[in-house]
Amino acid sequence: MVAIFTVRTLDLGTAQLEAPESVITLITAFGGASIIAPQGVSIQLSGCALFGGRDDKRAELAPLPDSPLVRVRAFSLFGGVRIEDRPPRRNLLDVIRARSKPTGS
Repeated sequence: MVAIFTVRTLDLGTAQLEAPESVITLITAFGGASIIAPQGVSIQLSGCALFGGRDDKRAELAPLPDSPLVRVRAFSLFGGVRIEDRPPRRNLLDVIRARSKPTGS
C-alpha cells in the first residue's frame, strides 16, 4: 500500500488469510497509514522511518492458536504507520439471535 500526501487505512477485520504467513509492505511519504487488526492476530512490524515513526497501539494479548503471522514492512518519509486492534464485532444476525433467545424461567 502506498500513501503519498494522504492517510490510508487497511482494515484486516474481515480478511481471510489462508497462508500461515503474509507480508504487507507500506510506503508512506508526507502522509500516513493505519492498519486495524482483530485482537489476537500475530503482527510483526519492521522497516524504517525518516522524520516519522512506526507505532503498535494494540493491547498486549497472547496470539490466538493457529493465528497466521502478518509481517508488516513499513517505510516512511515525513509520515508514519500505526497498528491498532479492533475488538470483535457482532454482525446483525448475531444481534437478532441474541434478542430472540427465550429467557430461562
